[in-house]
Amino acid sequence: MIFAVPLYDDNPVLHPPVVNYFLIGLCVGAFLWQLGQNQHQILFGLGMIPAVLFGSAHLALHLYLVPPWATVLTSMFLHGGWFHLTGNMLFLWIFGNNAEDTLGHTRYLRSCPGDFLGYLTQFHPAGGEHGSKELHIAHLLIDSKRVYAC
Repeated sequence: MIFAVPLYDDNPVLHPPVVNYFLIGLCVGAFLWQLGQNQHQILFGLGMIPAVLFGSAHLALHLYLVPPWATVLTSMFLHGGWFHLTGNMLFLWIFGNNAEDTLGHTRYLRSCPGDFLGYLTQFHPAGGEHGSKELHIAHLLIDSKRVYAC
């Protein structure tokens, strides 16, 4: 079995991917902050739980760190460990710059919270930029550019 991890792509960008760099920095910073916290409280207090978001379930009062609607945003920056963070940030590093170049800075940033709508069917706390990966690939496919990852 061959295991290869791409480190970059061959697609030049017209504009520097400042929003992508900003998102990577936010995710890494949030993860480093998360390491020093009570993981149980962070997961349930900042991770999106659809049943809590829609009011069909409730958490213990000490677990409410932000209003349920805000967990749609806060959960995007939570990661379950170093491999989870590294894999997601590597993906953003490789493909996010092309998606940002295609969409523009503002549309790229606005698209990130919308990616999380797919997690509304989950029964456990969601965290990490999982949905963004699929969105970035979709944008690259729609743009009809050929993406070569090396």
